[in-house]
Amino acid sequence: MKKLSIIIFLTTALTATLPARSDSLATQPHSPREKLLQEYPIIQNDSIEQGKDYLFENALLYLQKGDTQKAYQSLHTCLQLDSTQAEVWFRLAPIYQMRKNKDSVQICLENAHRYDEHNKSYMLNLASFYSRDEKLTQAAQLLEKLVNDYPDEYEYYYAISALYGEASLPNEAIRILKQLEAIVGKNQDISLDVYNYYRRLGKEKKAIKEMEQLRKSDPDNLMYLMLLAYAYEEYKVEKAIKLYRQAMEDESEQSSDAAFLLADFLRRLERKQEAEELYQSLFSSHKGSFNHKMDALQKYYLKEHAQDSALIQSAFENILSQYPHQAQAHSLYAAWLKEHHQVMKAAIHYRQAIDLNTMELQNWTQYVNLFIESQNFGMI
Repeated sequence: MKKLSIIIFLTTALTATLPARSDSLATQPHSPREKLLQEYPIIQNDSIEQGKDYLFENALLYLQKGDTQKAYQSLHTCLQLDSTQAEVWFRLAPIYQMRKNKDSVQICLENAHRYDEHNKSYMLNLASFYSRDEKLTQAAQLLEKLVNDYPDEYEYYYAISALYGEASLPNEAIRILKQLEAIVGKNQDISLDVYNYYRRLGKEKKAIKEMEQLRKSDPDNLMYLMLLAYAYEEYKVEKAIKLYRQAMEDESEQSSDAAFLLADFLRRLERKQEAEELYQSLFSSHKGSFNHKMDALQKYYLKEHAQDSALIQSAFENILSQYPHQAQAHSLYAAWLKEHHQVMKAAIHYRQAIDLNTMELQNWTQYVNLFIESQNFGMI
């Protein structure tokens, strides 16, 4: 299952440093209104509403100047006039965060949301705080409120399901994904996540059924066919092989993906002869992506056939004949040649890798070292 990002960073960041303080919103007393009016005589000549505006604007100016101490004082005075000002609470949160006063950060963010409960930014920041504080269920529940207000912003459904997954509540994660599926229809990302959550629950039949339903939703989709084959691998081996072979018959580029998946599956089943025949066919063919071939070369040939130099050399030469401008292939081949004491040939391929990618320092280093070694041993 793809790893989803579930932390949303605070949108208001302050960079000024503050002296350490121990003040906390939970314990700090409020000044009486009379004393407050004495401290800010300008408020006496205006309405309380105008006074709040004056103090808040002052706080913003102090923040722009980097004077967070005076900004803090102005914001706190705003709350003494009216404790229901959501934006004031929100502006205080990063100041407390800089002072490493986590409890007060939580109070600020919760109050910002409390007094403006449909504000998207406040909800996201509070959810971020909860998730960083390992309060994953609270973060997920808060984001559920957010999707009620913003039902078309589908990425939040994935974030909620990931939070529930991290909180070891896979049933809740599935519930959210099914809500999203009801809106957008079947798709690969949703079905794969649901499949994996069912497997975590040990509900293998439901997991497979999820992939079967995905396949039925679009029978012509080759990727869905391969995903179903993947789901069958542990439970219906021959059916998985049959589906992979069915996908290989397709005329699209994806058919080679199915072939590599099948070859890897056969290798894991210890059906080595079938796997090797398929790999050799793929390496000699111009079908298939460079990345798939390099992956198979490194995972299969170089590890499981390390002693068969002729087979490995043939695989390298096939790849290089098909992809002569891939620096990675030349570099890997050069390293293998050097290991097998074919110094001159290794130097040639390191040089080709350098010509194709001059920014790769490792190729330069290997090439120079190889040149020095060959000089010392009279090879050049």
